[in-house]
Amino acid sequence: MTIASSDISQWSIASSEDYQSSDDGLEPSTPPIVEHLHASHLNSYSHILTVPTHIRTAYLNLQAQSKNLTINKDNASIVFANIHSPSHPTYNVEIGILNKVERLTIQDLEAARAVAFTLNHPSSPIFNNVKTISLGAKLATAILNSSFHGCTPVNKVLGVLGCMLDPSHFCISRPSSTKGYDELWPETLFENLSGLLNSWSKLESYTSHGFWLYNGECLPPTIHNINIKLPDCPYSPGSAGRCTCHRRLRDGLDTIISMYTGEVDGVLRDKIIKVSNLPHITPGMITIDQLIRIKIRWEGGEPVRNLDGGVVDIRVGSGEVLRGLRTTSRLSTREKQKLVSAVVEFDWTQWKSR
Repeated sequence: MTIASSDISQWSIASSEDYQSSDDGLEPSTPPIVEHLHASHLNSYSHILTVPTHIRTAYLNLQAQSKNLTINKDNASIVFANIHSPSHPTYNVEIGILNKVERLTIQDLEAARAVAFTLNHPSSPIFNNVKTISLGAKLATAILNSSFHGCTPVNKVLGVLGCMLDPSHFCISRPSSTKGYDELWPETLFENLSGLLNSWSKLESYTSHGFWLYNGECLPPTIHNINIKLPDCPYSPGSAGRCTCHRRLRDGLDTIISMYTGEVDGVLRDKIIKVSNLPHITPGMITIDQLIRIKIRWEGGEPVRNLDGGVVDIRVGSGEVLRGLRTTSRLSTREKQKLVSAVVEFDWTQWKSR
């Protein structure tokens, strides 16, 4: 929304005279809001603190959007404009709003630097109630392009976020560019994130938007649920797009299952990976035999066989349960599906027939 000067003239902006003293210092009285001011004016902003400072005061008591805060390079200076000045009339109110934020989205490296600086130089504690931290595509790209080792600028920022925040859920969007990386770039990204994720003692789950993110070598032990939201399949009836569901399923399962040993990554014991947005994968395809066929069809190879000549099973679930099972022929279809679902859950609500 473009703010016209005529609109601003209709808004009553509180000044220092609109605040009264108390034993705790300056506390804001309710800013006067004229009848022309409506909550709909906030629709153009992701959060109350992203409203420009010269008109923000009138909105400080309209906190319907205060639980979700998105920060980027364009609004970071506005969001943190007054919190380093305890004498500012709106200081206590703005600190209070920041401490109501439950979901903090940091879109780019510039915003991450601003958050880290503010956390590292606090006049008062902020973001005390953050439960979810979400990193945008641009910030994910900066982390991917950084080095896991050494005291790089990115690692310094992540170090502060790791020390000063402690969410229970983490989200990340697919990097906006993976140029120069092979197909293993998600593992590299996870490695670069590992210091941050392992510093959060309350972290129980994470969600990757648009790609399969996993690296068992640095998976935090506190995580129990992994949510993979894959990008939309380009195929639809009558379109020229090719279905990518099988390839994405294969690529994802390759990161957690070894076709050479038939074992699932041991760190996934007692954990669940929830996969969504595979509209052309049916429940019947998620069996050990079907997964082997998908693997062979896409890579043009032969199945791995043991000394007895039997196909090695893709063992999903507890190693104790599967101990001694040498071939998939000993398992019924129901047993195979049960074993697969022991680690991977699929969202069938988006299933579409081809």
